[in-house]
Amino acid sequence: MLPIKLTRPLVSIDLETTGVDVENDRILQIALITLHPDGKRDSKCRLIDPGVPIPKEATAVHGIRTEDIVGKLAFSLVARSLQKLLSGCDITGYNVAGFDVPMLSAEFKRCGITWPEEGTKIVDSMAVFRVQEPQKLAQALKFYTGRDIGDDAHDAEVDASAALDVLLGQAQRYIGDERTKLSDMLVLAKDPDWLDSTGKVKRVNGVACINFGKWLGKPLAQVDRGYFDWVAKQDFPEDFKAICKDAGDGIYPEQD
Repeated sequence: MLPIKLTRPLVSIDLETTGVDVENDRILQIALITLHPDGKRDSKCRLIDPGVPIPKEATAVHGIRTEDIVGKLAFSLVARSLQKLLSGCDITGYNVAGFDVPMLSAEFKRCGITWPEEGTKIVDSMAVFRVQEPQKLAQALKFYTGRDIGDDAHDAEVDASAALDVLLGQAQRYIGDERTKLSDMLVLAKDPDWLDSTGKVKRVNGVACINFGKWLGKPLAQVDRGYFDWVAKQDFPEDFKAICKDAGDGIYPEQD
């Protein structure tokens, strides 16, 4: 019996890329480990031709060389099949919210595809671990499962499988023996000081502050009104937009 009660498939994603710049770098390898509600796992992993040479700094991390992707398909040629595979699924992974989802979303956007689709739950096992037991993926796997990741860390399929096992171990450790819902894991992954789902607004000493970008650390009351107008026109989560709309009208979250 799974320690998490799934109502639809949960896909653990791991990417290897040419770098960490979401807008300018490209995906080289994508691994998808799908956990079905009945406990069955499916694994898919493929190399992608990024259309650019692979920097030696990136190869030093994941071992994928430019010659390794010769003859592989470009992302644009597999985008529709990937979209179909991910449709109707929730997402997990280690640092998936901070890196893999934004990177994959940017690749899809360049192909005219909006992803993640509305209603997708994204549970980042690194976020849970960072809040509950700060460490890295190899330590997380050892901590929650007792297993070593071995010499294949930074192979996308190995990392995706490890990240999924970390999430299942977290469910057992922090929720207990009862059937855990995926939404329960979202609570574990959230910093208690976040005021929105992605942590773009955070309480600092009881005051609501912007938690990223140009206005990082600034109380909402001190942020230029034009910023809130700009946010309204961008592709930000709706709860963040709502906070900014209120702030533009002089309404701020209550202080602790």
